[in-house]
Amino acid sequence: MQFRRYLPKTLFNRLVAIILVPMFLVQLITVLIFFERHWDSVTRQMADALASEIKLLIDRLPPKPSPQDINNLQVYALKYFNFHVDFETNSKIKKNDIETNTNYTAFAFKQAMNSRVDNNWTAALNKNSDNVFIYIQFPRGILTIKAGKKRLFSSTSWLFIGWTIGSSLILFFIALFFIQGQVKPIRRLALAARQLGLGRDITNTFQLEGAREIRAAGRAFQAMRHRIKRHLNERTTMLAGVSHDLRTPLTRMRLQLELLKKTPEIEELAKDIAEMEAMIETYLAFSRGEVSETLHSSDIRQLLRDITEQLQRSYPERITLIFNEDEIPNFPIRASSIRRALMNILENALRYAFYAEIRVRRIEDTVMIQIDDDGPGIPYNRRAEAILPFKRLEASRNQQTGGTGLGLSIANDIILSHGRDALLDLACTKVDWSMSAIVGFSGVEVSLLCAEHSKILALANKEALVCAGKLLLSICKTYNTKLIPVDSEHSAIFQCLIGERRKDLKSITLTASGGPFRNWSLKRMGSATLKEALKHPNWRMGTRITIDSASLFNKSLELIEAMHLFELEFSDVEVIIHPQSIVHSMVNFKDGSTLAQLSVPDMKGPIGYALNYPKRLNIDIENVNFAKIGSLEFYMPDKEKFRSLEIVEKVGRNLDLGVIFNAAKEIALDRFISGEIAFLDMADLVEKTLAESSLINKIAKKPQKISDILEINELTRDIAEKIKF
Repeated sequence: MQFRRYLPKTLFNRLVAIILVPMFLVQLITVLIFFERHWDSVTRQMADALASEIKLLIDRLPPKPSPQDINNLQVYALKYFNFHVDFETNSKIKKNDIETNTNYTAFAFKQAMNSRVDNNWTAALNKNSDNVFIYIQFPRGILTIKAGKKRLFSSTSWLFIGWTIGSSLILFFIALFFIQGQVKPIRRLALAARQLGLGRDITNTFQLEGAREIRAAGRAFQAMRHRIKRHLNERTTMLAGVSHDLRTPLTRMRLQLELLKKTPEIEELAKDIAEMEAMIETYLAFSRGEVSETLHSSDIRQLLRDITEQLQRSYPERITLIFNEDEIPNFPIRASSIRRALMNILENALRYAFYAEIRVRRIEDTVMIQIDDDGPGIPYNRRAEAILPFKRLEASRNQQTGGTGLGLSIANDIILSHGRDALLDLACTKVDWSMSAIVGFSGVEVSLLCAEHSKILALANKEALVCAGKLLLSICKTYNTKLIPVDSEHSAIFQCLIGERRKDLKSITLTASGGPFRNWSLKRMGSATLKEALKHPNWRMGTRITIDSASLFNKSLELIEAMHLFELEFSDVEVIIHPQSIVHSMVNFKDGSTLAQLSVPDMKGPIGYALNYPKRLNIDIENVNFAKIGSLEFYMPDKEKFRSLEIVEKVGRNLDLGVIFNAAKEIALDRFISGEIAFLDMADLVEKTLAESSLINKIAKKPQKISDILEINELTRDIAEKIKF
């Protein structure tokens, strides 16, 4: 149903809606009934009474009144009606009506006067005055009557409406307070469930709290946790016991075979025993798990050489190891676990294929190990099934083509323990200070979890704000987490705003070095190579960051980041080229003042500031030598050359598009690095992706959870990869 799209997504918001909507409807109906039954009748009665009194005064005054007649009328009006009366001789009414379009009281008074008074008349019903003035036309002049405002306007009506609305607001905020108390235990239960899913021990962190039903759910969760833990322990004990008990008779059998004369039959039996011992070792490995091994800096090259040499003894000339890079540094890994995982994958491959190949290459601070073979592969719809424990896709259970069904399951657990799950697990640790500095979209989910579990989050992953800014800021507000930007530009703005009132902020200026192409023509940029894009004039960075700097896509991301961090509109943020990279950003205030943060281009500065906040400690960085620099340059970027600054305006109007913009940018970057598209094609690819209606429809649903953002990210990448040039 389309209606569900507009329903609140969280339990807290739904409970608020459940209270707010009926309360609003009840109060609206009450006010309407009051207006119809009371306000309307009271207003008409007061208008009729005033008109009748005016009619009485008019009747006491002759058409051509003398001064004595007027004086008598003044005395009479003041004594009996508390009216102040005056007569202006030889005057005429310029306007014979009063405005009633937006004033119900004026409308009621007009009807009452027209039904009782035959003379031309007009009135001044000024809401800002304490009196109303009625002007009556006579043959020789105008009779002016000044009456108190209370004779026509009822203040009790507004008091009733004010009390109705005020009491509703008070009750709403009281309900809001109690709702928060009821929702908090549910959030903690969800967090505990997530931590349990990540394999964390929650014995000392989860406590029963909340209403009876929530406590019942908590007790059920604890019981489930105990059952799962008991099941795992029983499985481990059983497998370990069975495997251990089988080893003893197998050892005796092997010794007896060693004493017998070597025959083909005896050799076959020896092979069977070796196979059984291998199976038992696999069961033991599965039962005890491998994730308990600590991380150590290991030589990846040597580890892979050892694995290859071992497999070549069993599968000669069927496996090859290829290094795409000469230098691969040591990495912190669980060496024994990784060895077992790779052995399981390769042995599984060589059972079904003739030839397998291991390719190793370095990508910035990561190492990618790629295993390829010429076998039939695993059907796409059965890949999830293939990693289940004791699951063999080969139904015959022939030991020549398969093993125990545990190899891929063990490999999957080991690899996950080194990857995403390990990071998410680490991010769920309660700490005083954390920094999220993972490059790209990979750091988004980690940043969100850090925001939940850290008192201070130093954010160097700009994609977290670009893709999930609203969600991240909401989490920081909920958990009272202090968010400190680490990007040099945003750190500069953050520092400039210390001690300043946010409402005095007018705009900000982000500076950009301009990258290697700042002085290139558009035509020349069209044929720019990867090597040229990596020649940054100011400093050396990673491949992806350097290319983003060359295209100014990094500045587009920072622009979105600034909008989220400092609650600005797109029009309040500008980008200028500053080749020296000394001024990192500027803050413009309403009074014409501008504050700027200046320092030598060194990331130790913003990192040190975030680490020591709110203090400034000694850091090994020289201050800016202005005499040596001589001058600083500033000029506006050419948006025809750097189209990312033009395309990002669409995101600036709808920040939910940030996840699409970033995903398309990352795919465009990958395709440029691989040589698939030209440098300027990156902007075209991002623009075309942002125009995809299927993605726009997804965004229209207002992503509320990280799962929504992850889904949109994957959809965007699929679309961006298929765009042709």
